[in-house]
Amino acid sequence: MYRKQKGKSFENKIADKLHKTFLENCEKYKELFKSIGENEQVIPKRDFSSGTFNDSSGDIQLNILKNFFPFHIECKFHKDFKDLTLNTLLNNKVKKLYNIWNNQILKNDLKNLIPILVFKGNRTDDFVFWNTKDFDLEINEFVKLGDFKIVKFDDFLLEYIKIMKKKGDC
Repeated sequence: MYRKQKGKSFENKIADKLHKTFLENCEKYKELFKSIGENEQVIPKRDFSSGTFNDSSGDIQLNILKNFFPFHIECKFHKDFKDLTLNTLLNNKVKKLYNIWNNQILKNDLKNLIPILVFKGNRTDDFVFWNTKDFDLEINEFVKLGDFKIVKFDDFLLEYIKIMKKKGDC
């Protein structure tokens, strides 16, 4: 039971981080949120079906954020990822990421969203793993594994928002 609680807490943390980061850094998201009365029902939140065998649209319901952040998010908090840093990612933990990607993300209905895997271990940073064929970001600190990249989740969000701002979409 404790393991499931960690996963739920992590998913809630990621949903909160998405909302707060966009609220602080994306003026158009902030305006949209204010225009609907700052209603908590429309912010990103943990998908109620997360952790079940139901087909899900990811672990995070994006709600209004989907207009700005078109990603299908799978979250994993896993004990095997302890002591994880960008420097230690090149050991056998990478195989586990590919397994999660192939067995959980690619089997879902992505609903025209770009899949990403947000993950962490005990007392580690939050990281994101994605296929650069779907989407790429230029971030200074990353690990590249074939077509996949791994970066810190905070760096991913801020770089994505920077691109959105350049396009005038944020």
